[in-house]
Amino acid sequence: MSKMLKVMIVEDELPVRNMIIDIVDWSSYDMEIAFAAADGQEALQYLEGNDVDVIMTDIYMPFVDGMELVRRVRQVNSDCKVIFLTGYNDFEFAREAVELKASKYLLKPITKKELVEVLEEVKSEIQDQQLKAKDLHRLQADYEKNKLLLQNNLFLDLIRGYIPADRIEEVCMNVGLGFNASNYVLCVLEVIDRDNIGQDQWFNDYSILHFALCNIVKEVLVEEPYTKVLMEGDGKIVILIEDDERRRIVNKAQRLMQRAIHTIKRLYDFDISVGISEPASGLHHLKRSFDEAMTAISYRVLEGNNRVIVKSDMNRSNSEEKKKSVKAVEPIIDGILVGDGDKTQTYISMLFDGIKFLKLDLKETKNLLLLAVSQIYEAFNGLVDEDHKAYMDLEFIQDLYGLHDYDHLKEKVKMISLEMMDVIGNLREKEKNDTIGKALSIMESSYSNPDFDLNGISEALSVSASYFSRLFKKITGKTFLEHLTEMRLGKAQELLKTTDLKVYEIAEKTGYEDAHYFSYNFRKNIGKTPLQYRKGK
Repeated sequence: MSKMLKVMIVEDELPVRNMIIDIVDWSSYDMEIAFAAADGQEALQYLEGNDVDVIMTDIYMPFVDGMELVRRVRQVNSDCKVIFLTGYNDFEFAREAVELKASKYLLKPITKKELVEVLEEVKSEIQDQQLKAKDLHRLQADYEKNKLLLQNNLFLDLIRGYIPADRIEEVCMNVGLGFNASNYVLCVLEVIDRDNIGQDQWFNDYSILHFALCNIVKEVLVEEPYTKVLMEGDGKIVILIEDDERRRIVNKAQRLMQRAIHTIKRLYDFDISVGISEPASGLHHLKRSFDEAMTAISYRVLEGNNRVIVKSDMNRSNSEEKKKSVKAVEPIIDGILVGDGDKTQTYISMLFDGIKFLKLDLKETKNLLLLAVSQIYEAFNGLVDEDHKAYMDLEFIQDLYGLHDYDHLKEKVKMISLEMMDVIGNLREKEKNDTIGKALSIMESSYSNPDFDLNGISEALSVSASYFSRLFKKITGKTFLEHLTEMRLGKAQELLKTTDLKVYEIAEKTGYEDAHYFSYNFRKNIGKTPLQYRKGK
């Protein structure tokens, strides 16, 4: 295997944990220890930002046991192999392990022979899965059978806006294409640099890869009843996700798309971007939702590849009406919006050179340039508050209508656009800082609530959990959980020094339902038990 498999060990007994790590030569099985956790909570914290191929976990651990750990992992990763470790051989455990799709389980004490046998079997299972997914001949045969499916074509017509709104329900019914929920989001998955990938790995036939990726996404979503997947004609995968609950649909879509990215990266190691539209109701909005998802993908310049980018997390003021007057100015506006100075300047040059190439008469040229530049100003002013709005000054209008120096005018538009880009970038950073400021204020007033968590604060701020998590870490240098724990323990230290409250009372006041877990967490982070800290020992 060309890629080393990442393994995570979760075992609360340090001698057992070290023995598992040292007893075999992991590299000989194409594996490496990515992380060794002392408990399920520590493992989940690591998995927030990292993927593993194999989890070997003890069953019985304090606070978050092995079963609960795997249940949470299965919500976002159905492919990860799980090996349970237990000192008990009971039927109920075996039944639940099967439900959680465990690969194997080992009874303690573990021998090297047993561990080696299990590793070989797990490695073989992963290899078989990868070979099956990469079976090019099977994919080619399936592609020929399915490429002209009527439902797929109808779905494409819907997102392109080809079907009148009053006929949508009728034509969907005629081909058996049902939509089952009152709300939906549209997701668009796109391979970065797909042309080069097609040349290097798929013999210049990207259509086969396109079909392979579509099949992978369908397999990822096979247990989700209200989803539809299709191949868009330009090499993209389009996914429609439905839900009756509007509030949870974006988080649901984000979770499913993260699972799709994880699977594709594991099998092919491609760079992927996924854009998610804002929630909508009514199929006549499908074209708008597709445009929103594509706009979200354009933000990969800021967010990076292999991210799920939600339109509602991005700037909300970029309306379609502000792009229609001059079609050629759209990429300029996009460049300003995402902070790509090179793209902005390149497309300004293309706009000016294109107008010049048309050889219009002088009046038409001036009017078209005025319309184009006005569109840039209009788009900018739609993105900023009143204090930052900008308008064409008299000197610029004189330059435009005088049209004495075409190239000078082009350079001036570049300069103005770059200044706009800087203003938007600064405002966006301020907005992010304001968001974290609000988050810290909410944490200060809510840390004592034991149910207060990442999803709760994300909903309160009207952003997705993963976007907030990344933003919080970027601004504060800590994860949300790290900061919340630090805040709770800081309050606990203050109460231990200034009050006579009992330990269980302090635990309750600082957001811990379980006093034992509070004491464990306090000692783990502070280095003393609560009573030792109170006595100054």
